[in-house]
Amino acid sequence: MKKIALIWLAVMFILSGCANKRDTQETEFVLSQKEREKYEERIDQVLYDFYWHYDGDTVSFFPGNVPEENEENEGIFLASEDAGFSLRGSSGKEAVVATVQLQHYNGDKAGLAYFYFVHQQLSGVYYSGGYDKGNYSLRVRNLYLADGKFFAYETDAPMAQFSEEKTPVSAEGFVSMGKDAQGNVLLLSIENNKAVVYRYKRGFQKYRTLNTESGLAVMGATFLPENRGVALLLGKVITTGHDEGEHTYMASEKVVFYNASFQRDGQAMELSTQEYTCLGQDGENLVMANSNILEYYSATDIGWEKKKQYFLQHGITNFHVTDLDGNGLLDYVMADGLDLYLYRKGESGFTRVWSTHVGIETLTGAIYTGDLNQDGVKEIYVSDTTGTTIRYVLTKEGLRARNEDIEYGDCIYAGDFNGDGKDDYIGVTDIENRYRKLHMAQ
Repeated sequence: MKKIALIWLAVMFILSGCANKRDTQETEFVLSQKEREKYEERIDQVLYDFYWHYDGDTVSFFPGNVPEENEENEGIFLASEDAGFSLRGSSGKEAVVATVQLQHYNGDKAGLAYFYFVHQQLSGVYYSGGYDKGNYSLRVRNLYLADGKFFAYETDAPMAQFSEEKTPVSAEGFVSMGKDAQGNVLLLSIENNKAVVYRYKRGFQKYRTLNTESGLAVMGATFLPENRGVALLLGKVITTGHDEGEHTYMASEKVVFYNASFQRDGQAMELSTQEYTCLGQDGENLVMANSNILEYYSATDIGWEKKKQYFLQHGITNFHVTDLDGNGLLDYVMADGLDLYLYRKGESGFTRVWSTHVGIETLTGAIYTGDLNQDGVKEIYVSDTTGTTIRYVLTKEGLRARNEDIEYGDCIYAGDFNGDGKDDYIGVTDIENRYRKLHMAQ
């Protein structure tokens, strides 16, 4: 009997221990439907206020704590403060944490947002994104997608001082810059489907008009490397459909060449597709865009021969090669008519460093770069479909549009026109009359 009693006590002790263990286990985190709806409504309002799109199916809640306020987490606190939510008074406190996948306008993933609710009130918010998975304010958009290894960034310096005079250069700007044998700067523009050359001598004057075959229009133009002359991309205007369904586009046909005296040199390159859109140069190479392919050609005794080609994930309507920050690395600024891209070219191909994420027709015309505030870093100038230039500047988080001093319809076409090492620009004002002035850096 005594033995049975001892066994019974042991069983009760074990059962009692198991029961205590269950009682001390962390209870499952559960939000009521009302609480969840309240939190989701607050998240939606904040993201709406900051013009963010997001994937509602990715909203997730879990228990947690506000990060401790220390050096390691300082970026989180600064990012939240920049959005108007100070986390410092809630450091280390228990919180309901929500995460949600942010999206750009075109649906591309932008980063993972974190929301901290303390006593059911939103105390802080930031998001993690970019190539470095850093912590950023909701005010910051379009982060770098790769490390650009930039040497310097744009400052807040205002525009430099410029003299002004009228100029005959086209209100649509120019597509290429070159020099003649005497070192005078030449501009190449496309006007009424023809290529026109302007020469700078104490101001620009129209210098040459390059004649082409009847029935063909100039789609693209570039000065060739080493003062070899000019290459023109020619095509035909194609119209399909009728009435409201009518669609007009340019179909590329050939590339023709002119010598340094702007005479046809007899060379021509018949194109394999109708999808060539523009051409330019990179060092000693002639570069042509064929849909989403960049083709590189080198000069040989028998003409231009294709040496390399690189595939991109989007079409190319224009590109510009430059060194934005003076780090000795060439930056490729490209557009596909929808978005602007910044690339770095390596031996194995192109690395996308940054891009917009719009996905609708927004950009048109050539791309220009120039350091018009003389702070050592070039700005990017490209026009949108309203005929207004957008200025993009290089910052530590990514390129940012900075248009506070650009009025509707204003255009800026930048370049060093007199060879003094200071960038100048052609400014176009008045959306209807298109007044043009040459602005020379002082």
